[in-house]
Parts: sequence; structure tokens; C-alpha cells
Amino acid sequence: MIKKLLAFFICLFALNSVAAAEIQIASTSEENGRDSIVRFSAEALNASEEEKTIAEMISGLIRAKLQTDDAEAVYARAQTVTGTQEAVITQQAFCWQDGKIASLAVLSNGEQKNRRRISQYLTAAINLETGSLLSLSDLFSDEAEAVSRMEALIEEEILGTLSDYYEFSELLPLPTDAFYFDSTGLTICYPQDRYRFFNGECGAVHFSWVQLQGLVGEVSPIAGLASLPEGDAEAVNRAIAEGAFPGLPLLKLDAPMEEVLAQATLLADPDYTRLSYVYLFQDPCLRHYAAETLRYDSAQTARISAVRASNISLYGITTGISTKDAVISLMGEPAEIRSYGENEAQDEMIAPGDSFFYSRDDHVLEIHFDSDGVCCMLILRTDIPQKLY
Repeated sequence: MIKKLLAFFICLFALNSVAAAEIQIASTSEENGRDSIVRFSAEALNASEEEKTIAEMISGLIRAKLQTDDAEAVYARAQTVTGTQEAVITQQAFCWQDGKIASLAVLSNGEQKNRRRISQYLTAAINLETGSLLSLSDLFSDEAEAVSRMEALIEEEILGTLSDYYEFSELLPLPTDAFYFDSTGLTICYPQDRYRFFNGECGAVHFSWVQLQGLVGEVSPIAGLASLPEGDAEAVNRAIAEGAFPGLPLLKLDAPMEEVLAQATLLADPDYTRLSYVYLFQDPCLRHYAAETLRYDSAQTARISAVRASNISLYGITTGISTKDAVISLMGEPAEIRSYGENEAQDEMIAPGDSFFYSRDDHVLEIHFDSDGVCCMLILRTDIPQKLY
């Protein structure tokens, strides 16, 4: 179930190509919040006939791929429904663009025109310079190799941990016809009869760009997007001070947990460490992240005390790649180093190994290394955790 409806926003971007379009995204809802529908439009930034033609092509692609006419019909009928508070249609919009390409997605929950209950992702990746659709084969040097990598990651990271929270979980083979992407990675969307939660929402799997390294060629339209950022200690320090990982404003240190849970769906009941509750989320973009709150805080007053990232590249600090020496070379000596054996690591829900702590402006970045000395997790914290002894 979608818990938050996008009210209205406009994405504008600078264009440096001959032909391009401006994508405007709007979402409206009934005053009681029961129904909502997403409306997309494409307009040429300039007034040339060539640009107008491309904008019209893009608008046509959006209508066809995202089935906006059908959604409009369902929404219009929903306005005549009385005597019930059950939503007939709710939609959540997603848009990423850089002036040359755009990735759009709509997650619809509710009914189709034939009144069959659905949960469905509809997506479109568009070349804004030509008005053509992009497929996975346009993104990767070798689509088969990319699909194989993603299927291996699903087997390794997901299939062994599937729980009773899934009504259907047929994740292999990987579907390739519905996907979207942004600065954090690529999300593959599943039909509801293959991957669905018990709350009725269909599932999707997010892969970080770290996991897809070596698969995106230099001429790919997402080459710059998928490349790992260079080492930048100042940018790391800014992220620590801001208390949030790039591209993830929802999970921010000190944010009220109640507000987070109004916008995201829990995957399961919170787990816990020695000092904190640990929250995992159903939302695909949060697959590699978790939030913590202190165990002594009440549900009404709890605020995020830590944010975990198990698959990320933070301005040169990359899980699965960065070593202790590389981190010290970038960030300098840590304020504190702690070692965790098997039992201590289990209590903290981390791998056995060592942690470096860096403090910046009342916030802390914990960089955790496995027993081989390779970074395996980054944790933003409000404070360095108290020692048991």
C-alpha cells in the first residue's frame, strides 16, 4: 500500500543538446486522500519545430507505456464511487532525468478498467534527444551478462532470506521489460503474479551501481550515472554533517521514525542490537539500507539514531572494494577504532572485523571492515556507540 502521495512537483533541467524536452510531473489526489493519479507531460524547452515534434513523440510514448488513458478512466469512475473509504486507484510517481535521458515509473494499486484488482509497475526509459525508448540492451555492453549478474545477486542475497511477508516470490528468471534507474542504481520491476507482498503490493529488486560495475560501457547513456565517484574527503564530511547518504533523504539522522514509517513500508518487525532497534524496509530503493532507533525511546518519540548502508560508494569509500589503508589515505586517521569478534559482531548485527569512527559536526561515520580488511558496511550515527565494558 502506498503511504504517501506525491502532491505536485516540476522537474526542470538544463539542456545542452539540439533537441530535448522538459518533463513535468504532477500527481493529484482527492481531499480525503483516497484516490490519486499521476499525470506526466513532455514539453520542448525551446520553440523549434524539431523540438516540438520530439516532445510530442515523448508524450505519446508516456501515454502508451504508462497507460495513462486507462488510469484516467479509472480515476474518473472513482470520483462517482460513494459509501466507501477504500481507494479505487492510488499511484506513486518516480522520475529521474539529466537532460539527455529520463527514467519514469508509476506504481499503481487499485483497479483496472475491467475492475480487476491490480498492483502494477509501468515504466519508461526515454532518450530525450531522439524521443526513442531505451531497453536494458541500450544500457549494458552485454545484456545477457548483466542479467546473469543480477540473477546471481538475487540467488545470493534474496532467495535465502525470503520470508512469510511475501505472497508470491518467483524472482527467477529476471524480467527485463520493466525497470527504472537513478543515481543510486537500477530497479527491476516484477508483475504481481511473480513477486507480491501480503499487503497486495507487487515487488521490485534494486541493484546498486556498485553491484553492476564493469557491465556499463563507455558509450552507454548511463555511463556517467553508473560510474563510481572519485575520492572526495570534503564530500564525505558533508554527508556526515548532513546525516544522510546521497540520494536517500528519507533516512536522515534525527528524523522522527513515525514520519519515516508514514512514507515507507516495513519488511518485517524491527530486529534489535544491544542498544538499538533495526528497521528493514519493503521499498526497493531501501533494500541496501536500514534505520536504527534507540531501544529506550518510545514509538511516538523515537528518532533515527543510525542509518546503515550495506552496498554503497560514498565519494570514494566503497563497500566490497575499499581497504583500511585506502580509507586512511582519503580520510586520515579515525577518531576511534574498535574490533568485533564473533559474539560482539552478532550482538551488533555486523560481520566480525574492525570499525573506524570519524566524527564531523555532531555526527559520526562508522566504516566497518570484514575480517579480510575490506569495507563491508557504512553506518551514519548520531554518536559513537557506548562500549559494553
